[in-house]
Amino acid sequence: MPLGSINDLPVSILNAREKEEVDIRLPKTLKPLHYVVKLQPFINGNFSIMGYVEVEIEVIEPTSNITLHIADIITKNETIKVVPSDNVDGPGVEVKQNLYDNDRNFYIGVLGEELELDKKYILSMEFVGYLNDQLKGFYRSTYTDEDGNKRLLASTQFEPTDARRAFPCFDEPAMKATFEIFLSRETSMSSISNMPKFETFP
Repeated sequence: MPLGSINDLPVSILNAREKEEVDIRLPKTLKPLHYVVKLQPFINGNFSIMGYVEVEIEVIEPTSNITLHIADIITKNETIKVVPSDNVDGPGVEVKQNLYDNDRNFYIGVLGEELELDKKYILSMEFVGYLNDQLKGFYRSTYTDEDGNKRLLASTQFEPTDARRAFPCFDEPAMKATFEIFLSRETSMSSISNMPKFETFP
């Protein structure tokens, strides 16, 4: 009895074998230039993170969408704004719709107009994150102090693709930018960074 050919297979099986590859890369229409990130982790509370991010972007190709990475974060959609860098107090660009592609960790802001080539804009938003226990993004862990007491700490692990778990960002190695980071903490706690501290207040 001759073996059947691939043409004899049911269509459903053929379709299952021909799964469309999902493009997980960000569009090349925008380039991040500078971030301002503000984080307030509640280490001794419910492990939530109150956050704010603004990122200056340059338009490489005209587009009416802003797509960046986000994972395990809830955006406060009423705070999302897009304004030209040279007119931050102006009316800005309308954000008509906020979409989320969980499979690709995408936030997609659908705009009311097209962003202009070579022009710079600032995207800003407030969000709520979570200090996870998975050693990813902005996470919680423990250490033992000099008296033998176990203490909580918050730390970061952004490589290779986990910065998106700390704040919305263009989380790809080629999309480099400069950063300004503000961290709120209890006065009894200390902060350690791999960059010099600029200021502490109040």
